[in-house]
Amino acid sequence: ELKEKEYAKYRAFYKEFGKVLKEGVHFDHENREKLQDLLLFDSSNTDPDVPVTLEQYTGRMREGQKEIYYIIGETLGDLKGSPYLEKFRQKGYEVIFMTDPVDEWIMQDMKDYKGKNFKAVNKGDVDIDEKDEKKEKKEHEKQYKDLVEYLKGQLKEVQDVRLSSRLIDSACCLVADEHAPGAHMEKLFRAMGQDMPLAKPILEINPTHPLITNMQALFGKDKAHPKLSEYAAVLFDQALLMEGQKVRDPAAFARRMNALLVEESKGLL
Repeated sequence: ELKEKEYAKYRAFYKEFGKVLKEGVHFDHENREKLQDLLLFDSSNTDPDVPVTLEQYTGRMREGQKEIYYIIGETLGDLKGSPYLEKFRQKGYEVIFMTDPVDEWIMQDMKDYKGKNFKAVNKGDVDIDEKDEKKEKKEHEKQYKDLVEYLKGQLKEVQDVRLSSRLIDSACCLVADEHAPGAHMEKLFRAMGQDMPLAKPILEINPTHPLITNMQALFGKDKAHPKLSEYAAVLFDQALLMEGQKVRDPAAFARRMNALLVEESKGLL
């Protein structure tokens, strides 16, 4: 009643006790649906002071949209600039932002809302392409097949390399398996001093990005070119940074970047 009749007061209440309501989603199975209706979230389509409820989100879902899209991170700033949102923004899909430490935990229990399943935009595969885009992707998969296999061999830190359906402007990103813990969950466990088995991520590359098309051209000319392994390592480190993680070897990353910048700057002189 407070949410419906005195929303400003409810917002003040929610700022203090929202995390507790979210914990109830995990602990109070009997009242889970009622508690879900009380939750408020920022999203890619809302202003900071105008959060969205799950009822509002599902009420304005795009025609044919079957899932509730969300992403978990540390700050709104990080999430708003996330490469994982590029295709969703282009197509007008709203993505819920989750920044509370408890969010990743409760999402293991909050599987659906009124028949609509939740889908993390940085996990598993996404299927929001139109028919012509799917056809183009199949053509790209044939074109880049050998380069993808090369990257798999070079990058032992990843379990797989594939072409991306979620990138527009970025060259690459890392995604987790559909049911694997995300990078945010791993960081939370490390912050609490708890060890967590590191699941190897999947590297997705954008076949239309100039960096990838140039790699493909170089690979076509000389599959043994020494620069290819350097580019592969930079790609992985870049994907780690965009995910909010630290690169595994900062000194090596700096050396590679310096070498690339020196090479690039020569062309300007």
